[in-house]
Amino acid sequence: MDYVNLSSVGSEWVEVINKLPILTELHLDGCSLSGSIPSPSFVNFTSLLVISINSNQFISMFPEWLLNVSSLGSIDISYNQLHGRIPLGLGELPNLQYIDLSGNDNLRGSISQLLRKSWKKIEFLNFGGNELHGPIPSSFGNFCNLKYLDLSINYLNGSLPEIIKGFETCSSKSPLPNLTELYLYENQLMGKLPNWLGELKNLRSLGLSFNKLEGPIPASLWTLQHLESLSIGMNELNGSLPDSIGQLSELQLLDVGSNQLSGSLSEQHFWKLSKLEYLNMDSNSFRLNVSPNWVPPFQVHYLLMGSCHLGPSFPVWLQSQKNLQYLDFSNASISSHIPNWFWNISFNLYYLSFSHNQLQG
Repeated sequence: MDYVNLSSVGSEWVEVINKLPILTELHLDGCSLSGSIPSPSFVNFTSLLVISINSNQFISMFPEWLLNVSSLGSIDISYNQLHGRIPLGLGELPNLQYIDLSGNDNLRGSISQLLRKSWKKIEFLNFGGNELHGPIPSSFGNFCNLKYLDLSINYLNGSLPEIIKGFETCSSKSPLPNLTELYLYENQLMGKLPNWLGELKNLRSLGLSFNKLEGPIPASLWTLQHLESLSIGMNELNGSLPDSIGQLSELQLLDVGSNQLSGSLSEQHFWKLSKLEYLNMDSNSFRLNVSPNWVPPFQVHYLLMGSCHLGPSFPVWLQSQKNLQYLDFSNASISSHIPNWFWNISFNLYYLSFSHNQLQG
């Protein structure tokens, strides 16, 4: 037998595995397993390609014996209670393409040291929700195959590197040429957003919210034509948004809320955003400048524009939004009455705020 999947079947997995002389894939997800991760020294794991034991209650150090299984292509020990240091030897496994250690809370390590390892074939790397620390090094541009990187909810600090080094070994001669998803939110990153973010031409999702980033948003960011999700809220970014943002036709989620952004927003800013479902511009100093007959190209579920200047008249364009579930127009300089048609589009709302306006009637 090459493959065994015992997900959600209980705690007898050691006995079952002990009967298997050769194994290439091991899946024990959600089995309510607890205690330390046992050493499989009595099992021949030299052919093991995949180990997935996520969503258990293991209270354990990282199982060091995995570092001796050079055949491993995928490791998933996410959402357990692992503690201690993430071994640097993980980055030297020659065939590793996928690793997920997210949601363990207590795994520690220096991100600078971890990303300086070779990670020759890595495509998916998720260390989110742990206790990683230190600045992100500039030398990880040689992750030529990397598609997904999640270092969110850690203790990373310092500035994002101004330049990325090491991509000379990639055939495309560009940094992180295959990266589609990058998540660095809920850390302690500071400084300016670097221009190299705009060179990640295949990027679909970027999460940098809940940091201490400052300065203007680089113009290169608005050239990422494949971008579907951009979350840079809860920082200290300033400046204005260019109308070129309206060319990002794949955008579904845009969160720039709770920054120090300002300036006028025209119809051009939303020109091709027909796929937009989530829009957060809350707690900035934007002024919406659109014609009375404007019909937005999108149908959003979540619309947060508190502290934006939307008035004095009630925004007529809101009448076109039929899928609203969450609406925040608080402190939006509205000084008119709520029209009757609004109650015809609000039956799906579970959150509504018009507080701190001058509503009439």
